[in-house]
Amino acid sequence: MAIASLDLIRTREAAQRLLEHLDLEAYLFEIEPHPGESPGDWRLRVECAACEGWRTTTLPLHKEELIASAADTETYRRLLTEWKQRLGECRRQGS
Repeated sequence: MAIASLDLIRTREAAQRLLEHLDLEAYLFEIEPHPGESPGDWRLRVECAACEGWRTTTLPLHKEELIASAADTETYRRLLTEWKQRLGECRRQGS
């Protein structure tokens, strides 16, 4: 399955906006389609600095939902809350 360049750009930008608002200490991330799943099901892999060193967390995501979060406040807030719970160990001290 060919990945549309625009889809990849838009999902990366939307993920970056969300991750920036999580106030993570340090992180790297990658978004990729998940083979064998439906066309909209992708994965976000985040490597982040935690108290015990670096950790890797993989989050399932639906690309249309992630793209929609750029314009839909409710979707943005819901994803932000979900990601905050999953990536809480990577947040800056005092956040």
